[in-house]
Amino acid sequence: MNIRISKRKVVMYRIVFALFAISALIMVFNIRSSAENKNPTYKYYTSVKVEDGDTVWSIAKEYYTVDYKDMNEYIYEIKSMNH
Repeated sequence: MNIRISKRKVVMYRIVFALFAISALIMVFNIRSSAENKNPTYKYYTSVKVEDGDTVWSIAKEYYTVDYKDMNEYIYEIKSMNH
């Protein structure tokens, strides 16, 4: 029994398989990234007594955490929280 498949069908099967593989990869990465984002983060604020000689920069250096991408982002939040 000889089964002959035309070259056109072979190319079409390869394209369908490639599209299926690409869509499966996209779904896996989307599921993985959405699972990583499900961990909620909480911000806690503290009161700071500002004394003579204190600057926003010196206060930020003391309380800065790695939750912010850089010190400028943290300083911006201090400013916006304190109007």
